Amino acid sequence: MNPNAIKAVIVDDEVGSRNNLRLLLEEYCPEVEVCGMGHDVLSGLELVKKYRPRILFLDIEMPQHSGFKLVEMLDPQERPGIVFVTA
Repeated sequence: MNPNAIKAVIVDDEVGSRNNLRLLLEEYCPEVEVCGMGHDVLSGLELVKKYRPRILFLDIEMPQHSGFKLVEMLDPQERPGIVFVTA
């Protein structure tokens, strides 16, 4: 990992959406490094705690819990910037 990179996590239940966003970030935002990708709220929570990203790309509609639930679970003092992605 590049210590100067802006760390990001992507959470989306659709594999294709996660991969497409990662590819777009790699191509157009080389300063952003995707350090983890999750498929649901719980995996997203683990990734945020592990990597402490500056940006969280988050799907709203996911099975079991919405992206809003993940936001509620995060400590407001340590919450990354959130970009909601939805189709």
